[in-house]
Amino acid sequence: MPVEAGVKISGPRPAAVHAAPRRRGATAPALQPDYLLDLQRTAGNAAVDQLLRAVQRQAPPAAPAAAPPQTVGQTEWTSAPALHTRYPTWQAYDAVRHVVASWTHPAVADPLSYITSALAEWNANPHMHSAFDNNFGGDPHRSYLNLKRLYQARGIADPANYLATNIVGITFYNRHTEGHADLKTALTAAETALTTAGHTFTLDKGTWSYVPRTFNNSINSLSNHALGKAIDIDPSSNPHLTSASDFRVVNAVCGTVLTAGLLATADYDTLASASDLFKQNFNDAWVTQQEQTLATMQAQHPHPPGYARQKALVEAIHSRRNALNGYAAHGFLNLPKALVEGLQNAGLGWGGAWKSAKDFMHFELANP
Repeated sequence: MPVEAGVKISGPRPAAVHAAPRRRGATAPALQPDYLLDLQRTAGNAAVDQLLRAVQRQAPPAAPAAAPPQTVGQTEWTSAPALHTRYPTWQAYDAVRHVVASWTHPAVADPLSYITSALAEWNANPHMHSAFDNNFGGDPHRSYLNLKRLYQARGIADPANYLATNIVGITFYNRHTEGHADLKTALTAAETALTTAGHTFTLDKGTWSYVPRTFNNSINSLSNHALGKAIDIDPSSNPHLTSASDFRVVNAVCGTVLTAGLLATADYDTLASASDLFKQNFNDAWVTQQEQTLATMQAQHPHPPGYARQKALVEAIHSRRNALNGYAAHGFLNLPKALVEGLQNAGLGWGGAWKSAKDFMHFELANP
């Protein structure tokens, strides 16, 4: 008969209950349901509880949890002791590996081999570290670790060896720079021809060629300066214009000269005239006139034709006022015509003739 809750069963109660010994892996007899029910009827709930506690004390300890599997980065780091000096922990290596694996255009198919070879090249060529600002794996715009893949995309398998073999000292008029041996040949030819024609120039200290870096703000494009095949001359007074707002304002100020627009113009004389005209006409009075014209158009309903264009012009002036003031103070083309043409005649392309931007300081070897 089942025992009702709260009913005390008479009869002898054992002083203690002991679990019977059992083989490892076997089910304890004391834990069989029939046995427990019989014990409850004859000895009460307390005896059952005492038995269960005894069995728990005799249970074998739980097996330790299995170690988690190693990550790819951990496995690679463990297999490559050459990495350990630069990356003393696998976590440090794994963080860099993750960045390298995320690069595209071009992508890195085997991060371990890529990082290992880049590190070996870097360590074997300490003389080039200063050109990279001692940056192996930091800012990707200047780091050897990133630039290596961009050099390779240009067909240069071992960039460190390429740079050691091809980068030489160059003297062009009063300035000394490092650059590619082919650039040195072109600059020497240009200077010889210009000197023969009676021209001499004093260049400012910003004149420079070899700088291992990416092109503008893209980490996936290599600058020709990184190859040592380009040179910037007098950059402080011959800027690189890339802003659509700059082009809009220059075209508005110099429309009588730049009939086709700044980007479409490659002729030196026309560009120089536009530079002079901008210095003459871009000032507070001209800006105030544009703002007043816009206010007049805004007050008319509906707005007259040309309102959107005038609004965009005023917004461009406000967004780029500091840079525009610089062009007004110094112009945007101050290189002598003879120098530009002399470099072009020596086989160098001029950034002032570009159609997508205007880089008036910039000259580079054709098909670099």
